[in-house]
Amino acid sequence: ELRPIHDTSVQTPLSLRSVAVDFTVCLVWASLVTINLPLHALTVAYRLLENCMCALSSQDASRHVVVVGASFGGLAAQRQLSGRRDVKVILVDFKNYFEYTPGILRCFVQPSYLSQLTCPLPASRNELLTGTMCGATEEYVVVQNSHGVKQQVRFD
Repeated sequence: ELRPIHDTSVQTPLSLRSVAVDFTVCLVWASLVTINLPLHALTVAYRLLENCMCALSSQDASRHVVVVGASFGGLAAQRQLSGRRDVKVILVDFKNYFEYTPGILRCFVQPSYLSQLTCPLPASRNELLTGTMCGATEEYVVVQNSHGVKQQVRFD
């Protein structure tokens, strides 16, 4: 006679320990969800308040920041500051693209690899000024473009 390995007609009772663990997990989860809801509400309220304050502030109150050099450090500063409404960012570099210079040697043997090493500099949330910095004072930076024309760029 063939009989199943496990007798499905007999149910094993739940142990007190497994019930306690399940209850504790559910209780912790419910506590975390309860704490998370007010935090989300506070985050939304803070963002709304911040947007209202920025909208009410005058455009003249914004800070002007000039970032000279669009390599790793310059682009990191540009990225952090360009998202702010109270800061106007001007990015200055002698070329209008970013180039990962350490990888340039590979282009000698594989010229098509250049497209992997370069990308256009960001210009949507900041002003991009192509030229070289040839001077600075406490109030402005002097930038010379490729035609030799010098321009004074004010900063705070």
